[in-house]
Amino acid sequence: MRTFVVLLFVLCSCLSEHQVFHITDHAKKPIFMETTLRVSESQVEEQRVLLQELRAIVAQQSTKLNEMAASVEELKRENRERPKVAFSASLSESKGPNSDDVILVYKHVFNNIGEAYSPVTGIFRAPVNGVYYFTYTAFTTSSKGRRVSLFKNELLMVTVTDDVSDSEDGGSNGVTLQLDAGDEVYTRLVAEFNVFDDKNHHSTFSGFLLFT
Repeated sequence: MRTFVVLLFVLCSCLSEHQVFHITDHAKKPIFMETTLRVSESQVEEQRVLLQELRAIVAQQSTKLNEMAASVEELKRENRERPKVAFSASLSESKGPNSDDVILVYKHVFNNIGEAYSPVTGIFRAPVNGVYYFTYTAFTTSSKGRRVSLFKNELLMVTVTDDVSDSEDGGSNGVTLQLDAGDEVYTRLVAEFNVFDDKNHHSTFSGFLLFT
């Protein structure tokens, strides 16, 4: 009888301990789930903030790209509207000597973009305000030598000269000029001098617009 009571006590003790463990385990589960849920919510919030930042960066870059595209289109438009002026011509025949200074007319035109140079008068007339570059060559085979000057309107700018010529002799000069629309540029052969040219185009006159 005594032995039976002891066994019954041990059995009750085991059952009580099992119930305690079981209750404790169930009590821990809600705490663990709540902690996990809080961590997940925190991660979701971080991802949401990061996504907003990425969207802001994308919007900023898109704005910059649109601005760059607009700038490129503006440059293209300005380039299309910018006047294109360039010419190059040769005398194609000899001139001089004369008793007076004469404007040289370069009749053989290589190109005349913008039609600002006249092969009839030998005069370049600036179509727009801007900075232009001009260059010319003067060749001679005469003992008279050569002297050819470039003028802006009536003002002498530069000269190619050789008072004592060899059997063949040439020279060149060039200048950059600030011109207003309508200003005239041309070369003039000085009296008593001559300049030589033929189909080989020794004596030339060229110019072009640098910028407005």
